Parts: sequence; structure tokens; C-alpha cells
Amino acid sequence: MSNEAHRWKPGQSGNPSGRRPGYVKLALALSSQTDDGMEVVRFALAVMRGETVEPPSGKAKKPRKKKWSERSRIWAAEWLADRLWGKPRQVVELETSAPKVETNYDALDERDLAELDRIMTKAIVAPMVEHDINVPDDAIPAESADVPKE
Repeated sequence: MSNEAHRWKPGQSGNPSGRRPGYVKLALALSSQTDDGMEVVRFALAVMRGETVEPPSGKAKKPRKKKWSERSRIWAAEWLADRLWGKPRQVVELETSAPKVETNYDALDERDLAELDRIMTKAIVAPMVEHDINVPDDAIPAESADVPKE
């Protein structure tokens, strides 16, 4: 089998189908079994605080006596913080030998600006429609007839 068959073409997604088919089913099952995820949050809070953890119902008769390691407690604090405030941004400095392209939008005429607006709208709105994301009516300019609506 040649390598050529596996190369992505420009603009082609590496994962055109999105998440695996069973992902939503698994997420719903986990949510229903963990009180919409609150059981997981309570566990992480207990680890962070160094508290004992109640066993899952029907498993054991006594709470688990465990001295949580500092590493476990830090992990729990990071896990909770990531979900509360999101992961911190990572700055990556990238150097390239490609020349910098400057765009002077003031030099574009009305026709060019309209075409640029049409292309940008299509690039943003079309994937939203494709993935069943609600697109506000005012997001699609009247001139953009080739942009699919719901």
C-alpha cells in the first residue's frame, strides 16, 4: 500500500467523522452513574483534602483508609482547577524562514471585501451547520447565498 493513499489533501480533516460513534453513549452512561459527574468531583475533592473516601455502594462496608500522597493531592487540585477555570494557555514561540505577509485591507475594493467576507463566513458557518451547531440568523449575510443554512 502506498503512502500516497494516506496523505491528507489540503483542507481535508484528519478526523472527518468526529468523535467515535460510542462516545456519546459512554458519556451519557458515565453521567448517569456518577450523579452527573458530581461523584467524580467529590472524589477529587476528598483526595485533594487528604480525606478518607467512601467506597462505591455495595462494594465494602468501611470507608477506605488511605493516606493520599502529595503527588495524588496535587493531581486532584490540578484536575479540579482545570475543570473550574480551564487549562492555562501554553505559549509556543515558532520561528520560520517564510516571509511575513502583510495585508492592507484598506487597499481592497468593495468587491474584494465582499468576496473575503463570503469566504470567511463560509469557513466559519458551514462547519457549524455541518455539526448541528445553532447558527444565529444574523451570522449569514444576505449576499452569502452559497453558505448553507440549517
